[in-house]
Amino acid sequence: RNMGNSPHIDSETSQQLRPKVVIIQEVTSRSIVTRINEKGLEMDTVGKGKATILQDGQVIKANWKKSTQGGPTIFTDAATEREISFNKGQRWITIINPGSEISVNPLPSPKP
Repeated sequence: RNMGNSPHIDSETSQQLRPKVVIIQEVTSRSIVTRINEKGLEMDTVGKGKATILQDGQVIKANWKKSTQGGPTIFTDAATEREISFNKGQRWITIINPGSEISVNPLPSPKP
C-alpha cells in the first residue's frame, strides 16, 4: 500500500503495510462542520455502490450493500453476483468517492 506515491509505513514496526486483502469502496461523501466547529466528512455507508477487491493477486470488480448502520457490509462479485469470501488476515478498506481513478501495480514475480 502506498500513500501519496510513497510506501505507507507502520509507525510502530517501520515496515510497509501489506494487508492480505485491500477493499476499495466507492462511497459518496461531503464536507461538514461538526458541533464543535471542526471540519469533517460525512459518508453514506448505508446503501449500495461499487468496489474493487485486491486479493490473491487478482483485481475483482465488486458491488457493496449495507442495509442498516449497525449491519454488515456485504461485498459481491460484480460478474457472478456471489458474495466474496475474504482471506484470513489483515483487511484494509479504503474509501473513495464514486468514479475516482485508482491504479493497481502488480507485485514483482518471486525470484526462482
